[in-house]
Amino acid sequence: MSGAQARVTWPGGEETVTIDGPANEPGGSFALWKHQVAEVTALGMPGTNLPSDRVSGLHTTHPDEAPGNSLFNHSFAVDFQLTTAGNDPIHAVEQPLAHFVLVAPTASVPGQVDWQLVVPYLQAFGLTIGAQPEVARLARRVTIIGSSPGGVSQATEQALVAAGCQVERIGGAPADILRVLTQRIASGTP
Repeated sequence: MSGAQARVTWPGGEETVTIDGPANEPGGSFALWKHQVAEVTALGMPGTNLPSDRVSGLHTTHPDEAPGNSLFNHSFAVDFQLTTAGNDPIHAVEQPLAHFVLVAPTASVPGQVDWQLVVPYLQAFGLTIGAQPEVARLARRVTIIGSSPGGVSQATEQALVAAGCQVERIGGAPADILRVLTQRIASGTP
């Protein structure tokens, strides 16, 4: 719908994209930078306030795929569809995400370290990552990377458990976290 808007967010920033492309081309675009992980939420027409699903885990660290997609150069087509309440089976699922990796925001030093440590793990298993506990609570399983202080708090961890998530924390020193993640990659077990 020409004129509609979508919000693209990533750790430390956001941008509003207006759908204004010709009918035979994608409505809008947003460039992802190397190792950036973004999510998209439909905003609808300016001045409206509608609930929206969220597409998360968009990144360019996928292996090469022919034709036209290569490491750090991938395209995604994201379509949102307006539905009427009660006719959307997706919203009947309380936890639509299978597995979410929760890290501290990159505005913190622990968050920056955790994001760097987790990239190979994300690439190996294609998992969704973010620093937003409200998104993590939509997952059946949540893996928290890093330790408090400065990382994801114990209170957040307890709130996720109370929300019905299966929660595990991979913490300790960066070398310890890297060792556990490397072992999981080698064993093929996320």
